[in-house]
Amino acid sequence: MSKKKTNDKDHEIKEEKSCCDDGTCSLCIKNKEIKTEEDLGNDKYFEKEKIIDEDESENEEQTDENESEEVEDVDEKIVTEKKKDKKDFGKFKREKIKKNPVNKILTVVLAMVIIASVVAGIMAFSFFNRFKSDKISKDIFDNEQVIEFEGETWTLQTEPKVIVEVFSSEDCENCVDEDVISFLKIQIPTLEVKKIDVKKDESNVDLKYIPAFVFDDNITKTDFYNRAEELFTEENGEYVLQTAQLGFPIGEQLGEMTDEKGFMVGSEDAKVSVIAVTDFGCEECAIANPILDKLEVEYKNKAKFTYKIFTDVEDEKLMNVSMAVFCADEQDKFDAYSDTIFARQSAWQTFEGDLTNVLTNYAVNLRLDKAKFGECLSNKKYESQIKEMNKEIMDYGFTSVPVYFVDGERIDGVPTYEGMGAMLKKAVN
Repeated sequence: MSKKKTNDKDHEIKEEKSCCDDGTCSLCIKNKEIKTEEDLGNDKYFEKEKIIDEDESENEEQTDENESEEVEDVDEKIVTEKKKDKKDFGKFKREKIKKNPVNKILTVVLAMVIIASVVAGIMAFSFFNRFKSDKISKDIFDNEQVIEFEGETWTLQTEPKVIVEVFSSEDCENCVDEDVISFLKIQIPTLEVKKIDVKKDESNVDLKYIPAFVFDDNITKTDFYNRAEELFTEENGEYVLQTAQLGFPIGEQLGEMTDEKGFMVGSEDAKVSVIAVTDFGCEECAIANPILDKLEVEYKNKAKFTYKIFTDVEDEKLMNVSMAVFCADEQDKFDAYSDTIFARQSAWQTFEGDLTNVLTNYAVNLRLDKAKFGECLSNKKYESQIKEMNKEIMDYGFTSVPVYFVDGERIDGVPTYEGMGAMLKKAVN
């Protein structure tokens, strides 16, 4: 039978088909050697050209099936050889690095340079963040409590920022607020001060005098507030500090004390008002009391006298005495009972023991209902009213008593009968 003439390539393919089952023929070995790295990196298969034997034309279908099986076998062997070559190539590179110490040293140095660069970058970024936009971040205080930066000293504070509005006036010559501000900055390091002219801007609270110091509600979160809470008056969510109680002078009184919420003696319809701010434990107040009694009688139908009592709530004796006076007023005996308290001031102040019996005896001598008085006193019925009266007096900035107002005109200390009498005569006429 005649055979179709084939070229060299055809011969190689045919020979590959006939002898590459075990991969030992010279042609298979040659094919492995000519594989390039690029051939190993893709999934391209060699194209196979079908060689049809003229003598076997009648068995074409059977031949095609055989050829397909042979091609699959060849492809599988090629893939296996590719994987083996890649593994050998990687092994070769690792062995080359191991055998060359210079390469190993360069690799270590390069790794160290990269790590150092990353660390330096992180540190630089952190440092920049600490001081960017003229701000200092909290982490700078991890090891320091005080930091100097750009000519300023920064400290770490745990309390919130507190804003205080200082109300004063350019027209007030006696309004000195710098001493108070300096004191407050020591007590509250996070304080921010805003000065306001009371003649130009209104306050949300009823100010009785200037300079006045009005705090936001953050003041309640400070140690200073916890230590001096009784010196603050809350109004509309703001807190007014009674600086006069701290010993700082009042610059100017803004409002007059009214005759409301006090003990009244005299004619309620009288046009002239006398207000007495007094204290049952005050010696000068006891001295002044007879002078007021005499003027009460003289101007009985022409003036009304209102008494506001200041009481040291920490003094148990004074609290009991003030409550006894309130209980006596419940039976319309304020004037008579308060006169007794002032007249016998030395006796009850030096008495050792429970004052209840002493105070009850004073009530009995004035023909008060003993049982009603005793119940009122033992139940401390008027304790809250005493504290409210104290608050009003402190709101006006009084630091000492007695103080008197004759139709708004103020008298400090013990008045004379002639002096207060002249003021009353002028007011009445």
